[in-house]
Amino acid sequence: RDRLVRVQCRILADDDRRPCPVDPKKSFARWFREGYDAENSRDGCDGLGLSIWPRSEKALHRGYPLFNPAEVTLRALDRASERARSSGSTRPEVLAALDVVQQAAHVRPIHEDEETITFSE
Repeated sequence: RDRLVRVQCRILADDDRRPCPVDPKKSFARWFREGYDAENSRDGCDGLGLSIWPRSEKALHRGYPLFNPAEVTLRALDRASERARSSGSTRPEVLAALDVVQQAAHVRPIHEDEETITFSE
């Protein structure tokens, strides 16, 4: 199931001439220059790799997009509803409440790369 992931983080100068461990033929400086998003490729990008840009379409856990909580919420509601209906023992009023929530819940963009859930008729 879910596990804690530990990630080692090293902060290096962007002009470091030591060999890069993932590609010893390159210096860290060259690796930084070639491996990060190019300057101005995104709004606010300085090309130095000092920012982490969202790539929500790529990060999944059990099919759920990790960086898209609105979509995860809707999918989790769908799964919960399917399980409740297939169990045969869920109270009718709970199923009715799930129907109301599912029918009213919609994803609404709030920023360029961020969304939220809103409820409407």
